[in-house]
Amino acid sequence: MNESTNTTKSTRPNSSNELISRLEVMETMLQEGRQATVNWGWSFVLWGAAYLVAIVWSSMLHSWKPWTITMVGTAIISMVVAKFTRQGKPCTQSSRSISSIWTAVSIGLFLYTFGISSSGHFELHGYWASVEVLLGIVNLASAMILRWRVQFLVGLMWFSSALATCFVSTGHVLPILIADVLFGMIVFGLYLMYCERRDRKLSTLPSVAHA
Repeated sequence: MNESTNTTKSTRPNSSNELISRLEVMETMLQEGRQATVNWGWSFVLWGAAYLVAIVWSSMLHSWKPWTITMVGTAIISMVVAKFTRQGKPCTQSSRSISSIWTAVSIGLFLYTFGISSSGHFELHGYWASVEVLLGIVNLASAMILRWRVQFLVGLMWFSSALATCFVSTGHVLPILIADVLFGMIVFGLYLMYCERRDRKLSTLPSVAHA
Protein backbone atom coordinates (compact mmCIF):
# COMPACT_ATOMS: atom_id res chain seq x y z
CA MET A 1 0.00 0.00 0.00
CA ASN A 2 2.79 2.39 0.92
CA GLU A 3 4.67 1.56 -2.27
CA SER A 4 1.68 2.42 -4.46
CA THR A 5 1.14 5.65 -2.54
CA ASN A 6 4.76 6.62 -2.98
CA THR A 7 4.58 5.79 -6.67
CA THR A 8 1.53 8.02 -7.11
CA LYS A 9 3.21 10.86 -5.25
CA SER A 10 6.37 10.52 -7.30
CA THR A 11 4.50 10.64 -10.62
CA ARG A 12 2.56 13.79 -9.76
CA PRO A 13 5.57 16.11 -9.91
CA ASN A 14 6.59 14.57 -13.21
CA SER A 15 3.09 15.10 -14.61
CA SER A 16 3.09 18.70 -13.40
CA ASN A 17 6.50 19.33 -14.92
CA GLU A 18 5.40 17.78 -18.19
CA LEU A 19 2.29 19.97 -18.28
CA ILE A 20 4.34 23.08 -17.55
CA SER A 21 6.79 22.13 -20.29
CA ARG A 22 3.98 21.70 -22.81
CA LEU A 23 2.48 25.06 -21.88
CA GLU A 24 5.88 26.69 -22.27
CA VAL A 25 6.30 25.10 -25.70
CA MET A 26 2.86 26.35 -26.76
CA GLU A 27 3.61 29.85 -25.52
CA THR A 28 6.93 29.82 -27.35
CA MET A 29 5.22 28.79 -30.58
CA LEU A 30 2.67 31.59 -30.19
CA GLN A 31 5.42 34.13 -29.62
CA GLU A 32 7.33 32.86 -32.64
CA GLY A 33 4.21 33.11 -34.80
CA ARG A 34 3.50 36.64 -33.62
CA GLN A 35 7.10 37.62 -34.25
CA ALA A 36 6.86 36.21 -37.77
CA THR A 37 3.79 38.36 -38.40
CA VAL A 38 5.51 41.41 -36.91
CA ASN A 39 8.41 40.93 -39.32
CA TRP A 40 5.95 41.31 -42.22
CA GLY A 41 4.65 44.71 -41.13
CA TRP A 42 6.28 46.36 -44.14
CA SER A 43 4.28 44.05 -46.44
CA PHE A 44 0.96 45.24 -45.00
CA VAL A 45 2.00 48.86 -45.59
CA LEU A 46 3.26 48.11 -49.11
CA TRP A 47 0.10 46.30 -50.20
CA GLY A 48 -2.11 48.89 -48.54
CA ALA A 49 -0.36 51.65 -50.47
CA ALA A 50 -0.64 49.58 -53.66
CA TYR A 51 -4.39 49.18 -53.13
CA LEU A 52 -4.84 52.93 -52.71
CA VAL A 53 -2.78 53.65 -55.83
CA ALA A 54 -4.78 51.11 -57.84
CA ILE A 55 -8.11 52.48 -56.59
CA VAL A 56 -7.25 56.06 -57.54
CA TRP A 57 -5.56 55.13 -60.82
CA SER A 58 -8.37 52.86 -62.02
CA SER A 59 -11.00 55.45 -61.05
CA MET A 60 -9.22 58.10 -63.11
CA LEU A 61 -8.86 55.88 -66.17
CA HIS A 62 -12.11 53.93 -65.69
CA SER A 63 -10.16 50.78 -66.45
CA TRP A 64 -9.03 47.61 -64.66
CA LYS A 65 -5.55 47.67 -66.24
CA PRO A 66 -4.08 49.75 -63.37
CA TRP A 67 -5.10 47.01 -60.94
CA THR A 68 -3.27 44.34 -62.93
CA ILE A 69 -0.15 46.48 -63.33
CA THR A 70 -0.11 47.55 -59.68
CA MET A 71 -0.77 44.11 -58.22
CA VAL A 72 1.81 42.33 -60.38
CA GLY A 73 4.39 45.04 -59.70
CA THR A 74 3.74 44.93 -55.96
CA ALA A 75 4.01 41.14 -55.93
CA ILE A 76 7.44 41.33 -57.59
CA ILE A 77 8.60 44.00 -55.13
CA SER A 78 7.32 41.92 -52.21
CA MET A 79 9.24 38.83 -53.32
CA VAL A 80 12.45 40.80 -53.76
CA VAL A 81 12.17 42.55 -50.39
CA ALA A 82 11.15 39.33 -48.63
CA LYS A 83 14.21 37.55 -49.99
CA PHE A 84 16.50 40.03 -48.24
CA THR A 85 14.49 40.54 -45.04
CA ARG A 86 14.21 36.80 -44.33
CA GLN A 87 17.94 36.18 -44.54
CA GLY A 88 19.31 34.95 -41.23
CA LYS A 89 15.88 34.55 -39.63
CA PRO A 90 14.88 31.04 -38.52
CA CYS A 91 11.82 29.44 -40.08
CA THR A 92 9.63 27.94 -37.34
CA GLN A 93 6.54 25.76 -37.52
CA SER A 94 4.33 28.70 -36.55
CA SER A 95 5.82 31.00 -39.17
CA ARG A 96 5.40 28.30 -41.83
CA SER A 97 1.75 27.82 -40.86
CA ILE A 98 0.95 31.53 -40.99
CA SER A 99 2.88 31.94 -44.23
CA SER A 100 0.98 29.04 -45.82
CA ILE A 101 -2.38 30.58 -44.92
CA TRP A 102 -1.46 33.96 -46.36
CA THR A 103 0.05 32.42 -49.49
CA ALA A 104 -3.05 30.32 -50.17
CA VAL A 105 -5.45 33.23 -49.67
CA SER A 106 -3.26 35.58 -51.72
CA ILE A 107 -3.25 33.15 -54.66
CA GLY A 108 -7.02 32.71 -54.38
CA LEU A 109 -7.54 36.46 -54.15
CA PHE A 110 -5.41 37.11 -57.22
CA LEU A 111 -7.17 34.45 -59.29
CA TYR A 112 -10.59 35.69 -58.19
CA THR A 113 -9.93 39.36 -58.90
CA PHE A 114 -8.24 38.61 -62.22
CA GLY A 115 -11.03 36.28 -63.34
CA ILE A 116 -13.88 38.62 -62.41
CA SER A 117 -12.28 41.70 -63.91
CA SER A 118 -11.37 39.88 -67.13
CA SER A 119 -14.60 37.93 -67.68
CA GLY A 120 -16.98 40.86 -67.81
CA HIS A 121 -19.10 39.56 -64.91
CA PHE A 122 -18.06 42.32 -62.54
CA GLU A 123 -20.57 43.67 -60.01
CA LEU A 124 -19.30 46.33 -57.62
CA HIS A 125 -20.96 45.26 -54.37
CA GLY A 126 -20.40 41.52 -54.71
CA TYR A 127 -16.85 41.93 -55.96
CA TRP A 128 -15.56 44.08 -53.11
CA ALA A 129 -17.57 42.26 -50.47
CA SER A 130 -15.88 39.03 -51.57
CA VAL A 131 -12.44 40.64 -51.41
CA GLU A 132 -13.18 41.95 -47.92
CA VAL A 133 -14.40 38.52 -46.79
CA LEU A 134 -11.19 36.86 -48.00
CA LEU A 135 -9.03 39.41 -46.21
CA GLY A 136 -11.17 38.98 -43.12
CA ILE A 137 -10.73 35.20 -43.25
CA VAL A 138 -6.93 35.30 -43.48
CA ASN A 139 -6.59 37.87 -40.68
CA LEU A 140 -9.06 36.09 -38.42
CA ALA A 141 -7.48 32.69 -39.04
CA SER A 142 -4.02 34.06 -38.22
CA ALA A 143 -5.34 35.78 -35.10
CA MET A 144 -7.05 32.61 -33.87
CA ILE A 145 -3.88 30.57 -34.36
CA LEU A 146 -1.72 33.18 -32.62
CA ARG A 147 -4.37 34.23 -30.08
CA TRP A 148 -3.68 37.83 -31.04
CA ARG A 149 -6.46 40.27 -30.16
CA VAL A 150 -5.25 43.13 -32.36
CA GLN A 151 -5.31 41.08 -35.56
CA PHE A 152 -8.60 39.50 -34.48
CA LEU A 153 -10.14 42.98 -34.42
CA VAL A 154 -8.69 43.65 -37.87
CA GLY A 155 -10.36 40.49 -39.16
CA LEU A 156 -13.69 41.52 -37.63
CA MET A 157 -13.33 44.92 -39.27
CA TRP A 158 -12.97 43.31 -42.71
CA PHE A 159 -16.00 41.09 -42.08
CA SER A 160 -18.10 44.05 -40.88
CA SER A 161 -17.11 46.03 -43.96
CA ALA A 162 -18.03 43.13 -46.24
CA LEU A 163 -21.48 42.99 -44.68
CA ALA A 164 -21.90 46.77 -44.92
CA THR A 165 -20.77 46.74 -48.56
CA CYS A 166 -23.67 44.48 -49.45
CA PHE A 167 -26.23 47.03 -48.22
CA VAL A 168 -24.81 50.49 -48.97
CA SER A 169 -25.31 52.48 -52.14
CA THR A 170 -22.79 52.34 -54.98
CA GLY A 171 -21.21 55.64 -53.96
CA HIS A 172 -20.30 54.31 -50.51
CA VAL A 173 -18.55 51.10 -51.60
CA LEU A 174 -15.15 52.60 -52.39
CA PRO A 175 -15.06 54.84 -49.26
CA ILE A 176 -15.60 51.73 -47.14
CA LEU A 177 -12.82 49.93 -49.01
CA ILE A 178 -10.44 52.87 -48.63
CA ALA A 179 -11.13 53.00 -44.88
CA ASP A 180 -10.47 49.24 -44.68
CA VAL A 181 -7.16 49.58 -46.50
CA LEU A 182 -6.07 52.50 -44.34
CA PHE A 183 -6.84 50.84 -41.01
CA GLY A 184 -6.71 47.13 -41.84
CA MET A 185 -3.50 47.24 -43.84
CA ILE A 186 -1.51 50.46 -43.55
CA VAL A 187 -2.19 51.34 -39.90
CA PHE A 188 -1.96 47.69 -38.86
CA GLY A 189 1.29 47.36 -40.80
CA LEU A 190 2.72 50.47 -39.14
CA TYR A 191 1.73 49.00 -35.78
CA LEU A 192 3.61 45.80 -36.63
CA MET A 193 6.65 47.79 -37.70
CA TYR A 194 6.53 49.67 -34.41
CA CYS A 195 6.40 46.36 -32.54
CA GLU A 196 9.37 45.08 -34.52
CA ARG A 197 11.42 48.19 -33.71
CA ARG A 198 10.42 47.98 -30.05
CA ASP A 199 11.43 44.31 -29.86
CA ARG A 200 14.80 45.10 -31.42
CA LYS A 201 15.46 47.77 -28.82
CA LEU A 202 14.47 45.44 -26.02
CA SER A 203 16.72 42.70 -27.37
CA THR A 204 19.74 45.02 -27.24
CA LEU A 205 19.16 46.12 -23.64
CA PRO A 206 20.90 43.12 -21.97
CA SER A 207 24.01 43.48 -24.12
CA VAL A 208 24.14 47.22 -23.45
CA ALA A 209 23.74 46.66 -19.72
CA HIS A 210 26.43 43.98 -19.78
CA ALA A 211 28.81 46.29 -21.61
